Amino acid sequence: MMADKRYSPADTAEHASVIEQAWPEIGADVTLGGVIRDEFLAQQAKLQVATGDIISLQVRLTDARNQYKLERHELWELVKRVRGGTKAQYGDDSSEYEMVGGARLGERK
Repeated sequence: MMADKRYSPADTAEHASVIEQAWPEIGADVTLGGVIRDEFLAQQAKLQVATGDIISLQVRLTDARNQYKLERHELWELVKRVRGGTKAQYGDDSSEYEMVGGARLGERK
């Protein structure tokens, strides 16, 4: 079945859980609203798998963001060291310092 843009509440899984618990009490072989219990449980399981996929991807995204921040920080430390070394070796008004992204002393306000 193709997903559409019709409304479904965010707590659909909780509503389904209530039905899952009640259905055997009503009768496991009873068809309700044209739906058999196995069909209902299969769709419920699909939602649980999709939910698990989202949680897994969120964890991976958090890990990737943390790794990105770490790598960015480590690269920034190297950028500062290279600029500082260039400034120390060639001076803060040199073309070399400007070439590595530093603002030459004569061009600062």
